[in-house]
Amino acid sequence: IKGQPIRGLHTRLKLDQTAFLCEGDLYLFSCVLAHFFALYASINSFHQLEVINTTNNEHYTWPIQTGKQPLI
Repeated sequence: IKGQPIRGLHTRLKLDQTAFLCEGDLYLFSCVLAHFFALYASINSFHQLEVINTTNNEHYTWPIQTGKQPLI
């Protein structure tokens, strides 16, 4: 996000692929979490999710998403 500095959160999760049927399920679960976290970030902030697959040490990073939760 360009312009003035704003508050935001960067969440890093480590997930074990063996808890899912396949790597695709881990990725889909992470996509849902990224959307969920953005829904509950306040309007004047942002959220970014990073997921680390502990089985193969692969990193997935979602783009910064502005918050959607109204302040009032």
